[in-house]
Amino acid sequence: MAVTGGLGSGSVALDTIAAHMTGRPVAPWHAATLRWLTTYGPDDVQVTVMAAVAGALGVLLVALAVLPGRRGLWTVTSAPRLLAAVDRDVVESLVRASVAATAGIGTVRVRGSRRRITVRAGLRFGDPRVASAEAARGVLDACCLHSPPRLRVTVRPDALWDRRPAPPDSDDARTSAFPQGAES
Repeated sequence: MAVTGGLGSGSVALDTIAAHMTGRPVAPWHAATLRWLTTYGPDDVQVTVMAAVAGALGVLLVALAVLPGRRGLWTVTSAPRLLAAVDRDVVESLVRASVAATAGIGTVRVRGSRRRITVRAGLRFGDPRVASAEAARGVLDACCLHSPPRLRVTVRPDALWDRRPAPPDSDDARTSAFPQGAES
C-alpha cells in the first residue's frame, strides 16, 4: 500500500516538475484528475465515500502500527527458501530444559525479549558455569534463529551450595562415604 501511494505521489510530482520546467502541458490523466477535483465539492456523495475509505485506511494503518503482530515470535531459517516463526516461550523452555540438565544446576529461570535471553540459574554443587552457558548457546544454535538473541547466563550459588563436584558413580564412592572403622 505504501509502495502504491509512493508511486502515485512520485508520478504526480514528476509530471508537475516536468510540465513547469519544459513548458509543456501536464499529462492527460493529471489534467482529468484536476478537472474532476474542481467540479466536485465536499458535499458530493463520491467525495464523502472516498473520504470514508481514506479514513478507514488510516485507522487500519494506525491499528497495524500499534498491535504487536509478530513481536512475540522469532524467525527460524533452516533452509534457504524456508521461513518459519517460533514463539519465544518455546525457545525459552528449550533453553530452560538444557540448562537444568547440566550437572550441578538447581532452579533455572529464563526470560526472553526481542534481542536478549537472560538465564538465571542456581548452583547446587560444583562449578558448571561454562557448561550451562554452552548448553544454552547450543540450544540457540540448534534453533537456527535468523538473528539469534544475545545470551546472558548468570549462575549464583544456592543456599545449600557444595564446592565439591558431583560424586562419581563407582563402588569407591559408596565405601568412602563411611569413615575408617565406622563401617558396619
